[in-house]
Amino acid sequence: MTPTTLPATRLPDFIPDAIPVEADSPRVYSVPSRMPEAPPAEPAGGGGMKPLEYLRYRWMTVLFLGGLLGGGLGMAAYSTIPAKYTTYSIIRVSPQDPRIYYNEDPQGRSDFASYLKTQAGMLRSHFVLNAAIRDPEIAALPMLREQPDPVRFLEEELVIDLQDGGELIKPKLSGDDPKAITMVVNSIHDAFFREIVEAERTRKQARLTSMETAIGKMQTDLEKQSANPKDQAGDPKPAESLPGVGPTLAASQLTRLREKLDSVDIRRKQIEAEKIRLAKRLENVDAEIPAPGPGYVASLDNDMAIASITRQLTQWQKQLNFQLELNSDPNNKGIAELRQKIADQTAEREKMKKARVEEYRESMRDDTVRRLNSEGEKMDAELVGAKIVHEKTTAEISEYEAKLASILPLGEGGVKDFTKVDSTSRAAIISGMMEKTNLLRLELAAPSRVQSFQKAAAPMKKDIKKQLIGTAGGVLAGFLLVGFGVVAYESRVKRAMSLADVQKATLGPILGAIPTVNPTADQPTPELALAEEAIEKARANLMHQFGRGGGKVILVTSAVTDDGHSFMSRELALSFARAGARTILVDFDLRSPTLHDLFEVSNESGFTEFLAGTADLPTAAKVTPYGMAILPAGPWTDHVRQHLSADKLAMRLGQLRDQFDAVIVNAHPVLSVAETALAGRSADAVVLTVERYESRLAHVSRAQEKIASLMPDAFGVVFLGATRDECLQ
Repeated sequence: MTPTTLPATRLPDFIPDAIPVEADSPRVYSVPSRMPEAPPAEPAGGGGMKPLEYLRYRWMTVLFLGGLLGGGLGMAAYSTIPAKYTTYSIIRVSPQDPRIYYNEDPQGRSDFASYLKTQAGMLRSHFVLNAAIRDPEIAALPMLREQPDPVRFLEEELVIDLQDGGELIKPKLSGDDPKAITMVVNSIHDAFFREIVEAERTRKQARLTSMETAIGKMQTDLEKQSANPKDQAGDPKPAESLPGVGPTLAASQLTRLREKLDSVDIRRKQIEAEKIRLAKRLENVDAEIPAPGPGYVASLDNDMAIASITRQLTQWQKQLNFQLELNSDPNNKGIAELRQKIADQTAEREKMKKARVEEYRESMRDDTVRRLNSEGEKMDAELVGAKIVHEKTTAEISEYEAKLASILPLGEGGVKDFTKVDSTSRAAIISGMMEKTNLLRLELAAPSRVQSFQKAAAPMKKDIKKQLIGTAGGVLAGFLLVGFGVVAYESRVKRAMSLADVQKATLGPILGAIPTVNPTADQPTPELALAEEAIEKARANLMHQFGRGGGKVILVTSAVTDDGHSFMSRELALSFARAGARTILVDFDLRSPTLHDLFEVSNESGFTEFLAGTADLPTAAKVTPYGMAILPAGPWTDHVRQHLSADKLAMRLGQLRDQFDAVIVNAHPVLSVAETALAGRSADAVVLTVERYESRLAHVSRAQEKIASLMPDAFGVVFLGATRDECLQ
């Protein structure tokens, strides 16, 4: 900035070194930020505090702590979520039932979603899963053998992937052994087609065979009747039928019920065979007990008794090795005894391990028996249900046989005979059954609606998608938690984030808003000029509050430490000196003085000696090359406390007021030290500094209340770290 020329005649006569000086000001127009997290962008002023402003202010804290916490959570998620192999097979379900002759649903998709979900549900049913693990090779897999209930395990682990609007069913299974999960998925795939899809076609084929046999017999009887005109003429009238039930309907229902009865009988035989196998498994429960895993066997080494034997064996082995080094004779008596002890203890340790394994197997025996009994109970329940269906179907067959018998006339020996039915009834029965038979034959000739599209293949690499998602979620959660904590903390602290916040927290006038200027070069810049003008404006606003002339004692303080009061004291003193006023800067921050370092003067004597009367003002004060004097704080001792009274402070400040036009007192924070209030009673004006991001609004409000109780002639607030727009207010 431009050099400043000051005349020495404006200084008191007792300062001998007051000569005209032309020099650059040592001031740096910057408010040092105590929080490096403050962003370079200027926050909007005038508005209330918002979470976004807190995050902008604490962005480095969020970045650092959020990175640490997010990294920890991400690592925890990565190590907790296992990366497993995943394989799947593909089953295709046609949206339309592929019939050759007709289709009851021309649109094809009215019930497709329900049908697709039904097939997916049957794929995970206990019936299919039991059939899948019925294969001894599948049941012997470690991933199933270690489970107390393999069917329940598969039901929980098997994932059925259904896409909306798609035609594919993908049964997926994840695990650590790629070969094992591939075998299990393919076994479930085959069991589904064997027990569900092919079983349905088998039932339809059996029904077709039964109907064809019945039609052939009826046609044979009809041909015999046609060949005997006497018998045909002997029928005076057709047989009467019951209301609503004709021969065709009765015969069709009778055929369907017999097919159902055959199906129930087949299932009953299957369940009885499974019960026989289950009884054999119960007789040999030991073969069903899963072997203890490698982790359990390894954990036996931590057993207290086994660990004690291991330590003893280690000690004896060391002794044996030592004796072998001393005596190379392997037949030595001491060496032989040690070897025998080691062998005996090793056998004892193995015996204890086997005993622990047997205890484990005994504990698992009850669970295995309970699981097998549960399977038996399920089979018994299914047998009871099959028995009920069998009895009900048998009753219905008897009812339809009775109805059909009432329709047919009596034959020889009093037996109802189809050949005695009139030709019209016989033709209707045969025609209806042939129509159903032809439709069923066409249905069986059509391709299956559910088809195997692709078997499961052994996966080559693990699926880490869940790990990556969990890790990313952990990192994001870390940043969110830290950000939430920062917002919560700053909302409670309530710092001065803008000039509008200071105006709301204080009732006194705003003397000025000083911007932050970072010194980047020695050349003048627009920011430097703006800062200089803001300080001059603050001095002018302060002088407008005085109603009388004469010297003025202006005390500059802050609420707490590091709120910029030393900076403002220095700049305000330099501003008065540039305006031609006889100025002295007094460092009353006795416990932590800094002004003597800023002006590069000695602090061996200063205000403490001047206050105690051990040094006069010409001796204690120092002349600066900037047209002003500075009175350093001086050395602090306990003796100084005796002189920090209101009367003595008033007397010394009064002497300075008589000799100078402006006495700028850099005081302690008003909320921290009691002497500031004592000096404030003798001051003509009090300036309270508030620094952006550093000052807390609650402290600023209490500091203003305390200053108001001193009743100075003038008072104002200076906001440090203001934005360009705030400086214009």
